[in-house]
This record gives sequence, C-alpha cells and structure tokens, in this order.
Amino acid sequence: MGYDMATKEKNVGWYKRVYLAAQAFFSRVEQPMPDALKGKTGQNEAKIVQEYEQLVKLKDQEIQKQSKQLIKDSLRISIKELGQIQYVNGHLHEATQQWVKSLDLSSSPEDIFQMNYYLAFCAYNFDHDFKLQKFAQ
Repeated sequence: MGYDMATKEKNVGWYKRVYLAAQAFFSRVEQPMPDALKGKTGQNEAKIVQEYEQLVKLKDQEIQKQSKQLIKDSLRISIKELGQIQYVNGHLHEATQQWVKSLDLSSSPEDIFQMNYYLAFCAYNFDHDFKLQKFAQ
C-alpha cells in the first residue's frame, strides 16, 4: 500500500521510507522480508526520478528564458512552481531554496504571505525551528 501511495504521489522519498519501515518491521518479528517487497522498490522509482528530472529541466529552461527577458513576475511564479515540484517529489531542501528566491522577488503582500507560508510549512516538516521562527513572523 505504501509503494502504491508513493507511485500515485510520485514521491521518491516515500519509497525509501516504506522500504525502511518494512525492513524494521520484519527484523522485529524475526522473519525475512518477502521478495515482493524487496523488488518493488526500484520498479517505479526510476520512472518517477526520470519524470522529476525532466520537469525540473523544463522549468529551469523556462526560468533561464524569463531571466533573460527580465520578466520579474513571471520569473517569480516559475521559481515558485519549481519549488512546488521539488517539494512534491520530497526534495525539501531544494524547494526551500527556490521559495526563498521567489520570496526575494515578491512584491505584493499576498505573494509575500504565500511564500512565507510555504517556507514555514517546509521548515516545520524539516524540523528546523530556527527557520520556522524566521518565516512565521
């Protein structure tokens, strides 16, 4: 069930967590892990990683084009979307970096609030209290 959720959400980090949880469970009950669980880890993981890398590459190309054209608002939106792609795929650190860049380009109060919300939420998931205090203010 965990592998199915990871495939549906396209989150590579979940594959590893589910595998480690299954490994811990079967070591406690002192039974070998079933072969079906061992092999399932890599089936969809490579496909999801490839899709993620393709999305990031396309978004990076879009950001490069917009930075050359000096379209600040579109650049901010693209950077925010890149952060969302990275967050959904379990790359919290990279998502945080993109959202900080987007926050620097934000000018309206709504955009600043939204970016601070994303950063505080990510800091909460990352268990970084000092970052959480910074962006919660």
